[in-house]
Amino acid sequence: MILLKSNKISNVIWAIIYIVFFNYVWKFYCVPIWHVFNYKNVEHTLAYDLLGYGIALVPIFFYRGLKAASSPMLLVIYLFGYIPVVLSLLYNFPEASDTPVLVYWVILSVAMSFFFYSEKIVLRLKKSKHNLSLNYMWFLVGALVVMQLVLYGRNMRIVGFDDIYTLREENSKVGGGLFAYLSSWSDTFFYPFLFAYGLLKKNRTLIIIGTLLFVFLYSIFGSKLNLFTPLILVLYYLGLKWSERTRINVIALITLFSVLLAYLMLSNLENDTVYLLSSVVFMRTYTISGCLFSGYYVPFFENNMHTYFSHINIVNAVTNLYPYGDVALGKVVTNGGMNANAIFWAMDGVAGNGVIGVAIVSIFFGLFVIMLNSVASGHNRIFVSLMMLVPTMSLLNTSFFTFLLSEGVFLVLLFLFLYSPNKRVKFF
Repeated sequence: MILLKSNKISNVIWAIIYIVFFNYVWKFYCVPIWHVFNYKNVEHTLAYDLLGYGIALVPIFFYRGLKAASSPMLLVIYLFGYIPVVLSLLYNFPEASDTPVLVYWVILSVAMSFFFYSEKIVLRLKKSKHNLSLNYMWFLVGALVVMQLVLYGRNMRIVGFDDIYTLREENSKVGGGLFAYLSSWSDTFFYPFLFAYGLLKKNRTLIIIGTLLFVFLYSIFGSKLNLFTPLILVLYYLGLKWSERTRINVIALITLFSVLLAYLMLSNLENDTVYLLSSVVFMRTYTISGCLFSGYYVPFFENNMHTYFSHINIVNAVTNLYPYGDVALGKVVTNGGMNANAIFWAMDGVAGNGVIGVAIVSIFFGLFVIMLNSVASGHNRIFVSLMMLVPTMSLLNTSFFTFLLSEGVFLVLLFLFLYSPNKRVKFF
């Protein structure tokens, strides 16, 4: 049982087991079945393989457990972003490669290690003297509901999963501009805030209203995630509370669950339902960050012009230097095929300026981690983690700057800076 407790030794052991699990899934599932998506298994010397696995392991020595508001987010990045990216560079390129694999490894390992280490750095910020009243939040939530009713009220309906794409297509033509941002923020900040605050205060009325608001969003945009977000938030909340109480090793739980899932699914691929689910779980969840980083972004930008961060709308509005016209970056790297949005190390880093771009965006992200934990100081850590959950689910599949703006993370930072958790608020 000692290995299920959170400590440095058990962290390392479970990280090793997770890397072995990932190695198996990539080589014996993704390569033979999904090789068309650039999953490869290049042979190397044993020493080089061990070096790659060692690089994947390095940051875990700086992980301290769920100690800070950013900890769950960073653990997700490590398991579902960093390890897949590092090992994909090992699997997809030979030892004597023109691709600067070793340089990528060094930059990525330093970056991920710094992310974990930076949780110790908490700045003493001078908080605003004018404490934010939660009455403003309730007013804004109500205003967003009214806005969405006005914009989409004529075409709102609860549809089956087979019809959600039709609903999305119909309503994608409505609104735009600022209205699109406001709807995005309702999904990632305002409505999750209402639900999370209800969980924190054990207020059933707020939880019910929050749940209905997610169903309301589903009736507009047809996002399956909206239907499951309330359940995900509740399970996440209970998991964080249980982890805090028992000091259970979260890496151990994720690894054990992953291994069990692999055993059950990969031994029953002849079943059509299992085959479909396995692609969603292992190809599109566990390994996709590495697949896109090493299979698409690195090869493409070795032979084509970098964006020098002009793929960021604000930067391009000033410089007008984006070299690929009106084509979205995700489609550029697939030559007009699927929209391959990827982890920020790929979309911002590799696309921005190769290995230098990866270093630059890592610096920005590290500063963000410090800022998040600094403004979260004094707030309930679990509440902040709940507020960051929905944006974190998109972080592995988007630009860091999109994560800040479109996913409403800057609103989380602003709220934590302006609101004092010690202020008593009566609501319902």
